[in-house]
Amino acid sequence: RSTAQDIQGLREASATVIGSTRSAVSAVDQIAAVIEENTATTEQMAASSDQVGDAVRDIAGIAEETASTSQEVSASVEELSATTEHVAQTARRLSDVSEQLRRQVERFRI
Repeated sequence: RSTAQDIQGLREASATVIGSTRSAVSAVDQIAAVIEENTATTEQMAASSDQVGDAVRDIAGIAEETASTSQEVSASVEELSATTEHVAQTARRLSDVSEQLRRQVERFRI
């Protein structure tokens, strides 16, 4: 082989290496872009997860407040029911006394 052929072979090999290197660099750039996109997506998911966690904690707090308020309302209803029953008993006694008084007054009528 001649030197010219050797040089030509080296040029062709260099061109192939350069082309392969450019392809490799392009692939690495694409991989880097995918990694950046995945990183951004992961960060968004983490932020969303934090927001969901905050919302769940808020809901749990509201549920606790609601349960406490429900217990207070239940206790108030029971107390009101007992008071209403007491008033009803007192009204019945007053009605009985009123009837007895009416009978007593009837005796003194002329």
